[in-house]
This record gives sequence, structure tokens and C-alpha cells, in this order.
Amino acid sequence: MPRGLMKYIFPKGSIALDGVSLTVVKKTGTRIQVSLLKDTLARTNLQYKGVGDTLNVETDMMAKYEQKFFQKKV
Repeated sequence: MPRGLMKYIFPKGSIALDGVSLTVVKKTGTRIQVSLLKDTLARTNLQYKGVGDTLNVETDMMAKYEQKFFQKKV
């Protein structure tokens, strides 16, 4: 995960990978773990992705708003 996006990613928050909305389970360094159901995998383009493939990443908008709010308060 790009380091600049990590501040917008939180466990139990949402993230979209290639347009598929997923729940973040864990975040460590620049890596994240997401919850991916078997049915979701079978019905999306994520089934064709492998380790090291590039993905489009969209972070949770609420996390972005929270980050901006708290930056102004500090």
C-alpha cells in the first residue's frame, strides 16, 4: 500500500480495491489485510489478481474528513 494512503486506512474501516468495497481487518506498516468472502471473490475481478499486481485503491472518505479535522485541531 502506498505510504501516503496509510493514514486514511483503519481496521474495521472500508477500502475499495479495483472498485470492490472491502473491510480492513488489520494494518501493519504499509500492508493491509482485508476480509474477502468466497462469493465476492468469485463475482469480481479480484479473482484474477495475484501477488504484486497493481490495484486501484480508494480509501474511506470519512477517514479523510477525520484526518483533516484533527489536523486543524492540533
